[in-house]
Amino acid sequence: MLSAALALPTSLPAADFGPGADRFRIAAGWFPSNFDTTVRVDNKKINIGDEINLERDLGLDDTSNAFYGAFLWRFKKRHRLSVSYYDFSRKNSAKAKRELEIGDTIVPAGAKIETEFDLEVFPIAYQYSFVQSEKIEFSGNIGLHWTNVGFGIEGKGFIGEEDVREFDEKADAKASAPLPLLGLGFDYWFTPRWLAKADGQYFYLSLSDDVFDYSGSLSNLRIATEYVPYRGLGLGVAVNWFKMDVDVEDPDWYGRLEYEYWGPQLYLSYRFR
Repeated sequence: MLSAALALPTSLPAADFGPGADRFRIAAGWFPSNFDTTVRVDNKKINIGDEINLERDLGLDDTSNAFYGAFLWRFKKRHRLSVSYYDFSRKNSAKAKRELEIGDTIVPAGAKIETEFDLEVFPIAYQYSFVQSEKIEFSGNIGLHWTNVGFGIEGKGFIGEEDVREFDEKADAKASAPLPLLGLGFDYWFTPRWLAKADGQYFYLSLSDDVFDYSGSLSNLRIATEYVPYRGLGLGVAVNWFKMDVDVEDPDWYGRLEYEYWGPQLYLSYRFR
């Protein structure tokens, strides 16, 4: 029985993958992340609002678990389309540590407020492989990093000890922030079952016209290793760092968003020929 157990790994069907061998790839996993989030919601008729760090000023947890998903289609040997999805949502109830101006709302220091911050990220990219050999695939990518973000607060209660006054306010802002992206990717297959990956993207854009005023930058770096023990089924571990800093004038959000996260990713993948 012991000899059969020891022989089991070598009896599995060969993964038989490498650069250019996968036609489709799907992946899904868990992304425990660390956050640093600063927002500003302006009153577009009067003045600029306060810069608010959500973790420090409003008590949002600086760690959270997120869902990660990805899909890749290799429609020709050197040509790929990829779509990824990240969903970050956080809520908290705490007292404001200082007076905050959020859009048309003034939140007094000491007011108990409910805070909600939602972020959905959709990177969509076309990739072309400049180098493709038995073990190496080196590619360039161009695409769009689409971000849907929503921020809201709601508070109700009484503030103060000597001069007691009622507080009943709510404010919210939402926006879709599209940023183009340019990047490079490198895959190295140590064996037909084990590979290492590194991907990076950066872009800066400033655009202003009669209907739209938008500027911002995006940086992303991801390093991963993946083992494919059975046919196309893979087990992966990655580290991902991301930062976005945008100023935008949108009908539902005038202001600024600076968002940074990093953390490990644990995921399953499956490749189809």
